[in-house]
Amino acid sequence: MTVDEHGQLVSCSMDDTVRYTNLTLRDYSGQGVVKLDVQPKCLAVGPGGYTVVVCIGQIVLLKDQRKCFSIDNPGYEPEVVAVHPGGETVAVGGADGNVRLYSILGTTLKDEGKLLEAKGPVTDLAFSHDGAFLAVCDASKVVTVFSVADGYSENNVFYGHHAKIVCLAWSPDNEHFASGGMDMMVYVWTLSDPETRVKIQDHLADVLIYEFLSLGSMQTLKNLEGTTKARGQAARTERRIWNTCKLTQGELLTAHVPQEGGNLLMLRRSQALHLTNLHASSVLQGVDPDHKKANDKKGGGQDFPFFAAFSASSIVLALQSFPKVLTPTCRWTAQPGTEHVWMGVPPRAVSSVSPETLPPGEEEAVRCSGCCRGGWALEPDHLGGLWSPSQTPPGTALCRDWSCSLIVASLVGAFGSSFLYGYNLSVVNAPTPYIKAFYNESWERRHGHPIDSDTLTLLWSVTVSIFAIGGLVGTFLVKVIGKFLGRKNTLLVNNGFGVSAALLMACSLPAGALEMLIVGRFIMGVDGGIALSALPMYVSEISPKEMRGSLGQVTAIFICVGVFTGQLLGLPELLGKESTWPYLFGVIVIPALVQLVSLPFLPQSPHYLLFEKHDQEGAEKAFRTFLGKEDISCEMEEVLAESRMQRNIRLVSVLELLRSPFVRWQLITVVISMACYQLCGLNAIWFYTNSIFGKAGITPEKIPYITLSTGGIETLASIFSGLVIERVGRRPLLIGGFGLMALFFGILTITLTLQDHAPWIPYLSIMCILAIIAAFCSGPGGIPFILTSEFFQQAERPAAFTVVGTVNWLSNFAIGLLFPFIQQSLDTYCFLVFAAICFTGALYLYFVLPETKNRTHAEISQAFAKRNKAYPPEGRTDSAVTDDKTNIRPEPDSSSALEN
Repeated sequence: MTVDEHGQLVSCSMDDTVRYTNLTLRDYSGQGVVKLDVQPKCLAVGPGGYTVVVCIGQIVLLKDQRKCFSIDNPGYEPEVVAVHPGGETVAVGGADGNVRLYSILGTTLKDEGKLLEAKGPVTDLAFSHDGAFLAVCDASKVVTVFSVADGYSENNVFYGHHAKIVCLAWSPDNEHFASGGMDMMVYVWTLSDPETRVKIQDHLADVLIYEFLSLGSMQTLKNLEGTTKARGQAARTERRIWNTCKLTQGELLTAHVPQEGGNLLMLRRSQALHLTNLHASSVLQGVDPDHKKANDKKGGGQDFPFFAAFSASSIVLALQSFPKVLTPTCRWTAQPGTEHVWMGVPPRAVSSVSPETLPPGEEEAVRCSGCCRGGWALEPDHLGGLWSPSQTPPGTALCRDWSCSLIVASLVGAFGSSFLYGYNLSVVNAPTPYIKAFYNESWERRHGHPIDSDTLTLLWSVTVSIFAIGGLVGTFLVKVIGKFLGRKNTLLVNNGFGVSAALLMACSLPAGALEMLIVGRFIMGVDGGIALSALPMYVSEISPKEMRGSLGQVTAIFICVGVFTGQLLGLPELLGKESTWPYLFGVIVIPALVQLVSLPFLPQSPHYLLFEKHDQEGAEKAFRTFLGKEDISCEMEEVLAESRMQRNIRLVSVLELLRSPFVRWQLITVVISMACYQLCGLNAIWFYTNSIFGKAGITPEKIPYITLSTGGIETLASIFSGLVIERVGRRPLLIGGFGLMALFFGILTITLTLQDHAPWIPYLSIMCILAIIAAFCSGPGGIPFILTSEFFQQAERPAAFTVVGTVNWLSNFAIGLLFPFIQQSLDTYCFLVFAAICFTGALYLYFVLPETKNRTHAEISQAFAKRNKAYPPEGRTDSAVTDDKTNIRPEPDSSSALEN
């Protein structure tokens, strides 16, 4: 559908017709109909009364509403067409992935013999209004812009959509263009900079046909994008205003809804609303995106766009005035002549309102009870008030998707997994002299002589470092176990490793077998390796994207809590004594058993059920359990769209992931983040705490209690990070954390060098230690795990965690092995090495890492696409595209009952 130079609406239909409609008339007449030989697919108009129509196996030229020329069987399947504003050149996009150029010569079309190569089958194309550029979108989710003045050379390529792009439109200033696709996304791009864009998301159906809204500037669109986000999930049950709107000729708004049969809404501001039925359908949907409530007598103007849906019993439906919104979220008034008024959220109650309280003609109001994300349901005494969704109206409360099941799954999962990892990092420190004495006693009992110091040092080093070796083994087991059992069952099976390790270590002293302690530490490392891969995947997949960062930080929080608990229980007053140190390891049984008895009552990850088990019913049930609500249509839509794209995708192997050009920089980024996580020097801090505290005048008996402050700082900093990560974002916390660590490592080196020169300098060293710990736990301590979940899609995630886990444990092992030599060679200057590592990591992340907060996998991929110089091929979405192309009508959703 388009509008020609005479202001006529030109549309084509599956009834093999092209129709010309005069928009100034109130009633539709059957004149202006051109019958074609075959079914048309697309049309375009040019100056001089020309219309070019591409049909199945045919290209037709119309002149003054008469068929004058056709190209039959052109040798390819034409799909879309555009006419240059100058009227001399026609561009036709084909299913073969090429754009062909034709010249209009009188009443004929001449093939110019020029091919423009797209990245895949062409789905739409459009010339800029000044004719300087041709934008081509294709089924490979790419928009390519060609420069007309340079002989149609390629100007730039734009990535972003994660499903087939189906429509394009240029802005009036020719500086921007918009693209819409089957991923239910609209992007507004800046021609000169592919990285500058505005995203308009959360459409309920594929964006099928629209033209650029005349909103004035890019900043207006950015403001409008912010308004859409502020409205949040309350707007998700609408047919979004961006789906099918076209603003032409100033005051005239037309909207075409192809999936509903080809209706046309003609709307003149301050006038009546008309419905013209072009192709025998009776459902109308339309929106005025710029309308201001200037005439609302109830409380001034507000700039939220409004939505109306009508079921028409006749060809023309006239209303006295626009439907008015009493609140920005869910109160609408019925107008004379309407049969249905569509709501923004499901209605719960209908009440009549006295005419004296409302403007004339608004006799009935509908109120929706309950809350939606980003919107408010007002109490009856606030009927008629105007409230912004960003403000809390009196008598209301915010309702978020924090459900008991979601919180329990995150906490129980972390308690039985990352808590044990943190606990085993610190639990060996306090009983070190007692364990060494046990080794000496066991050795003497077996061999008849005490163990020599070198052998004792070797055994103790093996006991400490074998934990990392076990972690490396556990990392490789995750992909194998997770493939067959899923995320949740992997965590449950992992408890078997925890329980067996606890029993071995706790019974080593009564049995007099030092090997039991070493083997137990190895098995505990396997438990940690599995936990640090399976837990972030599970938490990420059960969390809404708005909470993904906060719940992802639960992993880091419980690592810190585990470290603190290990320090606390290691005190001499508790279990840090010669007779009770085996119980320090036996305590590991408690978190494992808690998880073992709690987690079976919670469902699997919805993503795992849908992607790998193809159990849609189970995924819906899991979503309802974790989100604590019945209407999960929005969440299912997002996951189903991704599921359709990956329907035939198997799990990616580690080797395939390493070879893939589409995720090369994502992989490099998470590897560097994880390497810096382990090599940043936090573990080295513990080697100096006792000496620094001693220099500050703290007695040796009190040092273990002061050391607890470091564990407390870790826990508080990680909790703080979890609270602010969804507001601040991942990028500032991660870069800022590494940057502050580099700074305080430098200061610590100076204070340690000068600590004998003044009595107050050791206290400054203590402050630096606490600052380094706080900086680490506020960002680098947990965000690398979150980034690994966010950078990779479902099929790639297990392999990605295998790679990242390998880097994590090898780095852990390397720092434990090499630090004593670094310390011996550089003494206090060893911290300069860690300062350099932190600074380098922060510098890399500053230039490479994009912000991932509230962004989908496709948007994150777009941020890396230019650096990767590659984007995932359309092969991943063929099935989804085929399904949607075959049946354009969208999947029924929770709002269909209201519309029907």
